[in-house]
Amino acid sequence: MARFLVLVFVFFLSLHAKEGTKRFNVAYMADSMTNYSKKDLKIAMNLWLQELAKKAGYTSQMFFYEDPKKIVADLKAGKIDYISAFPLVYVKYFNLNLLSDGFSGGLKNIDDNLFVILVRNDNKIQSWEDIRKIDPRVGIQKYDEIMHLYSKYKTKNINLNIEDYSKRSRAILDLFFNKLDVVIVPRISFILATELNPQLSKKIKILEVTKLNATNLGFFRKTLDENIKHDVYLQAEKIYATPKGHQMMMIYKADKLIRTKISDLKPVEAFYKKYQIFEKTGKTVEDN
Repeated sequence: MARFLVLVFVFFLSLHAKEGTKRFNVAYMADSMTNYSKKDLKIAMNLWLQELAKKAGYTSQMFFYEDPKKIVADLKAGKIDYISAFPLVYVKYFNLNLLSDGFSGGLKNIDDNLFVILVRNDNKIQSWEDIRKIDPRVGIQKYDEIMHLYSKYKTKNINLNIEDYSKRSRAILDLFFNKLDVVIVPRISFILATELNPQLSKKIKILEVTKLNATNLGFFRKTLDENIKHDVYLQAEKIYATPKGHQMMMIYKADKLIRTKISDLKPVEAFYKKYQIFEKTGKTVEDN
């Protein structure tokens, strides 16, 4: 998504090349870069963006953050204009009143971005209650923080032992080979894995489709000029029509550009409130 965002902003900067020097800074949570070298991506993307922005008469930087609190501070100080991060980051750290609707790369079937719970067909697990009866071996990608919380909440075990994976595909394979009891991934990850290896679908099933989005979402700084927001989005929509843009979106498994609304965070916000109660009391909402 980082390279795709740079492509979008390059189009925008080129459009305004003769309008004089302006600024458009981008903030990107580094934990969203799950499949690429963070060091290489940071250097390449920032240099590319700065060079093209300079030619267009803009000043622009892409800032990569490890600490969400630093993004919040820079947002309040007006140093950044657009943010891309996982939904839970916004819910945990941001005053949402400081943000406005934005855009992100998405899928034609938006439900494919939702997290799903995978189990083996032959282990007789039909519900989370069945999972709670065993000492489950749970596999989750290490950056999917919300699913770490979700699995603890659903198993009612704050100390649940979770095996972290760098690649979701590896976790799915380990479930196939009975090295895990439960795996949580975005549905698109399971779809792609079964396309590559149809045997997976013979031994693995989806136990649950959650309401929680697995992709990072992009939002504008609320006080950013409305004309800039409008122009950025219009240029972003044109990306897919270009050969380079089409290729970029295919690489990053994005079928189209989607508008992201602050209201898109509501399912994550609702779950996180329930998790906080569970963390303090040991009780889930379903227990009440």
